[in-house]
This record gives sequence, C-alpha cells and structure tokens, in this order.
Amino acid sequence: MPAFNGASNVLATQVAQGDTIPLFSAETVVAAENSTVIAVLSSSPSGRRVITFTINWAAVPTAVIEIFGSNNYPSSAGPDPAGFLLYTSTNKQNDNFTDNTGFVFYWAQCVSITGTTLCTVIANVA
Repeated sequence: MPAFNGASNVLATQVAQGDTIPLFSAETVVAAENSTVIAVLSSSPSGRRVITFTINWAAVPTAVIEIFGSNNYPSSAGPDPAGFLLYTSTNKQNDNFTDNTGFVFYWAQCVSITGTTLCTVIANVA
C-alpha cells in the first residue's frame, strides 16, 4: 500500500465498526516505512472502538513493527510525528495487540528490518 503519496494522495482511509483493513498487505517493507493511516469513525472517550492489530510475517523476521495512535490529522509528509506509541512487536512472526484508547488515527511503522520477508498488518475494528 502506498504510504501517503500514492496517485490519489489519500491521507487516511476511513473505517467503521466491523471493518477489517490491511495496513501493510503481504508486502516487503523497509526501515522507517509507514503504513496506510486509518481514520476510525466514532472515536471518542464515549464512543471508542476496540481495534485489534494482527502482525504476520512470511518468515521469522529480524524486525520491529510499531503501532501508533493520534488525534492529529496526517499530512502529505506522513502521520503525526508526535503520535503515541501504543505497541512494539520485536522479532515475532505472529503477534497481535488490542487497543481501546479511542484515537482517531492509527498506523503501523516498520522501525527496523534485516533481510526481506513479506509483512502483513491487519486492523480489525470491533
């Protein structure tokens, strides 16, 4: 998936309760690469959604994937640089994380990687 500067220049993809969307979709990622940003409908302390992130690699990686949340709009340069780090997955082939903090925007970032293997990060909005 393009990270912000694709042909459509879409900054975030809107998701709602019941949606499942790939942030990285079985793709080769590189260090410092951001995924697609999702914008969750009804995200607030009173209407927060629970989101489960599933991280899968085609082979056991030497890599770090981080999940971020923010209430600030992304820009053409990428997601909010002051976004909150919610979870870190280090060298795990299969991992998951559930968040219910109610941020509007979420994304994943490949912080570091050695070698190449396909990565999938899925967000499921409950």
